[in-house]
Formats: sequence, structure tokens, C-alpha cells
Amino acid sequence: MSDWLDLVRAANPIPRPQPLDADVRQRITAAILADTTIENGRGRPFERVLRRVPRLRLFLVMGGVLLAAGGTAAALGVLNGQPSGPPTGKLAGSTVDSGAATGYIVSVTPNLDGGAVGWCMTDHVFFKGGSSSGLGCDGAPLPGRPIIASDVGSSSSTNRSGVTATTTNLVFLTTPQVAAVRISPTLTILTRADPQLPNHYRIAIDIQQTITHGRTHPKLAHQPAVALDRAGQRIGLLTPPLSIPPHDAATYWQPGPTIGVRPQPTLHKPPAGACEIDTSALHGSDLVFGSVVQHVHGFPNLASKTYLSCATTQFSYDHKNVIAAILLDAQHPGSTPEPLPNATPVPQHPLTFNEPDAVTPADTRAPFPAGPITARRVGNAWLIVQTNGTLAQRLAILDRLAACTRLSGRSCPAPG
Repeated sequence: MSDWLDLVRAANPIPRPQPLDADVRQRITAAILADTTIENGRGRPFERVLRRVPRLRLFLVMGGVLLAAGGTAAALGVLNGQPSGPPTGKLAGSTVDSGAATGYIVSVTPNLDGGAVGWCMTDHVFFKGGSSSGLGCDGAPLPGRPIIASDVGSSSSTNRSGVTATTTNLVFLTTPQVAAVRISPTLTILTRADPQLPNHYRIAIDIQQTITHGRTHPKLAHQPAVALDRAGQRIGLLTPPLSIPPHDAATYWQPGPTIGVRPQPTLHKPPAGACEIDTSALHGSDLVFGSVVQHVHGFPNLASKTYLSCATTQFSYDHKNVIAAILLDAQHPGSTPEPLPNATPVPQHPLTFNEPDAVTPADTRAPFPAGPITARRVGNAWLIVQTNGTLAQRLAILDRLAACTRLSGRSCPAPG
């Protein structure tokens, strides 16, 4: 048992969950569902947006990660609860309908948006014809906040027969000291380590799916979650309310019309800044938009190491959407940034590292939306390429990008 949490579990065995009656399951779900609804696929932060499956034909059964009735809150200094689900898991689905969910993936990646600090946490529930997704990019390591990021949400869809499928996602990213996250008096989730997590962080995951007859509206309470140490005692502050994480001011630019809800840019090409990404050698690329930090400040008061995205550019190339970014050390820009979590060197490509591809569940046509990351050290910065496709395709893009970082003195010249 190399993990101290294994010792805790051995000393506090958890009863194996038994199948729950419908009324019992409804009461357990009601304990955590309360205050926010999703209507017409639109919701407030921490809610799911379900991509439409043809005819919304979803016959879902209970998923592989259950809200265990035997899981109890920490009490009297003894830690107990249900184990976290793995970052990649399968969901049991109906074999009658092709719209059944097949599985899910939870990932933690650097926040690549220009000026952003910290991490994005994404969870996807996959169907044969699409996926539901939740994305939160406010995962900055703040002092006194043992729960670094959380994603609490649900999605539902009703088919023609009046059967409603509801997926409830509870995901929490924590510091290494957090042994469990208490969600409610009857639900505590033990955290787990994973190679994809930075700084020895831990994660608590509970994803379940239920079916009911008749149309229902999923609701989720934004009640604070509580971080517990290995003795079952509360540590640090509660889950922070929705807030803007630390960030450096970035200038947004776009050559064409405004995209979606982006603010109207005042610039139609990248300005001079502290960092620049030059795509001129990518012949045939279609530049979409980007943002540049013109004056980097840094955040020395962060609780742990993380990244600052100094510049980002999004474009299409070879029929793929690509995000390129320059990442600095957020606490001390100009210092050597942290290694990328779970990344390994790429043979015959010096200073180049690749994070492994996310494997989508079997029988799923939808690819993992964000795509894997390949990065190269350029001075004291990472030049990042993120896109779906093969490693060879990402390397071809990376080899044709040029990067500049100048944190003092004259700015990097604007690309021609």
C-alpha cells in the first residue's frame, strides 16, 4: 500500500453498495439536487449543456459510479466515505437504444486563454451520437482554498416515450492534503491521485445516471463542499463562490467578425506584446482569433506552482481546430515553468513533450473535444499546441510555429 489513503480505507472498510429501490434513490438524489434548473440546453455556470442526440432518444440506466447509501460523512476524527470514481470510466447503458451513454472522461489541463492563470477542469459524458460537457477554468491555487476547482452539474433529456435520462456530475480538484470531500451529510467522496494531475493534487469524482418516467427538471444545490483531512477534520475554507480567478490583462484581437459572445475587438491583428505566436509559416492556416498579454505582472502569492498564458492563438489547419499558447511560470514569470503533468519526452524532438491522448469509451463516435497537448520548451516558457489528431500532426504544427517572449525592455514585434 504505497498510498496513505489505502491505509485509511483498510482501517475503515466501506460496505459494498447494494441496489437501491427507486424511492431510496430519489431521496438520495433529492439531498443534493435543489436550486438551479437547465432549460433548453442553457444554464448558469457549473451546469451541463447536453448536445442533442438525434430525436433525443436516451435510454440510460444507472451508471458505473453510484451515490453509495453506505457512504457516510466524516465524524469523530474517523474518515469514511465512498471511493472516488476514476478519471475515465464506463457507464452501463441500454442495449435497446443507440443513444445510451457509454462512459465519461474527466481531465485537468492548463488554462490556455490569454492572460489566464491556473487550470481548466473538464468532464464529458459520451453517447454514441454526441456528448454532454462541463467546463470550468477557474482552478487557480489560492491560499486557504484546499478545493481548487469544482464542477457540479446535471443534464437531462426526455424521449418520445416519456422516459427522462438524467446525468449528475460531482467533480472536485483538491490540494494533496485533502483526503475526502463532504458534499452532504450522507455523501462523502474519498479523493484519489492520478498522473494527469499537477502538483500531486487529488480528485474526487462521482458521476451517475438515472432514468425516470415523465419529464423532470434536474436541479443542483450550490451548497458549499467541505474538504476533510485524513483524520476526517475540516481544513481550509469552503468551496469558493463563483469568482474571477487571478489573471493578467490581455488584448483580444480578431481579423474577422466577432465570434459568439466575444467582445468586439478593437484590433484586427496581433499587437506587440510580452509574448507572440507567429503562424506565418503555417501555409493554408485560417487565423480565427487570439489574445496577447502586453505587460506581464506575475502572481507571487499563489499557493502553488501553475501557469500564466501569455499569448494564445486559435486557428484552423488541415481541417482541424488548433489552439497554440505560450505558458509562463505564474508565480515568477521568467523562471523555468513546471513540467507538464503526465507528459513524456518525444523521441528525436529535443525539449518536446507530449501528454497521452484521452481514450474515449468504446462505441462512441464523438472525439474528446479539447484534444491532447504537445509542447516544446522555448527559453523559460512552454509553446503549446492542442488539437485532436495524431502526434505527428501536432509536431508538424509545432515545428512551423515561431514564439517570442520578452518580459522586460522592448516588446515582441507584432507578427507581419
